[in-house]
Amino acid sequence: MNDTNPDYAVVGETRNYNYERLDRAVHLVRNGAKLIGTNPDLTDIIAGIESEIETVLVLSGVTSREDLDRFAYHPRYILEGVGDIVP
Repeated sequence: MNDTNPDYAVVGETRNYNYERLDRAVHLVRNGAKLIGTNPDLTDIIAGIESEIETVLVLSGVTSREDLDRFAYHPRYILEGVGDIVP
């Protein structure tokens, strides 16, 4: 993990948002890092679908595979953990 030339920039919910952090994330993505957005809200998959971006559920969080039956919208990919993310 580094902030010089990372493969990914992860943006999630935090109490520590500030302009400098968001500016740094934008800079990293513009220089080739893939953006990963994460949030505990239920609307995340819908937001991804409506934005026409790839959606991924990583099962290392609070949602289980069985929970998917409760929702009308589903992610395109389901991964067991963040270690399954490949460039």
